[in-house]
Formats: sequence, C-alpha cells, structure tokens
Amino acid sequence: MTSATRASEFVTDTMGLVLRIEQRRLPPPVKAIFDAVASGNATVYVPTMVFAEILYLAEKHRISLSLRAVAEHLEQFQHYREYPMSFAVIQAAAHITDIPESLLLDSRVVEFDDVVY
Repeated sequence: MTSATRASEFVTDTMGLVLRIEQRRLPPPVKAIFDAVASGNATVYVPTMVFAEILYLAEKHRISLSLRAVAEHLEQFQHYREYPMSFAVIQAAAHITDIPESLLLDSRVVEFDDVVY
C-alpha cells in the first residue's frame, strides 16, 4: 500500500482503464484521477475481472488494447494496484445501494470506499 490517503484511492472498471491506456477521451473528473495516478498522488485499484474482460474484448476484436499494453502501463505507473476477486468482494458489492449505476457506467472510476468495504 502507498502513503495515499483513503480520499485518493479509487477503483476503475474495464472501460475506464481501456480509455485511459488508449488515450481516448475521458470525463474531466476521471481524467484528473488517472492524471493523479500518473503523478503518484492517487492509487487506482484494478479488479482482476477487469483483466479478464480486457482479454475477452481483445480476443473478440472489440478493443485494440492487448494485455501486454496493459502490463506495460501498469509497470510504467506504479500507483495502480491489482485487486483480487474474492467472495468477500462479491458480498460487499451486493450491499452497495447508494451508487447509481449511471455513476459506475459514466464515470468509469469511483471512490474506493464507495465500492469495496
């Protein structure tokens, strides 16, 4: 874990990470979060399911991103952290009721405390 405060820890979904690595347009608040990761001022957790989905989308030619490019990006920017999928994570996600689905779909990144308990 880094010296980041809880307020600077976030979780990304698949498309948020894909759009960032492919240098495509992101909503300004989301771009600011990824920029903070690049400068070492924030941490973004990447659930293992994101890697599986990137592999699937790449194999189906729905995105041009490869797992190799993802690995290179994560190596370049050390403030990304893999977040393992576990039963406890799934249980916690089942209890999230205060995050509108549109926030997850539109923002691509949400505050860590709001996603994983």
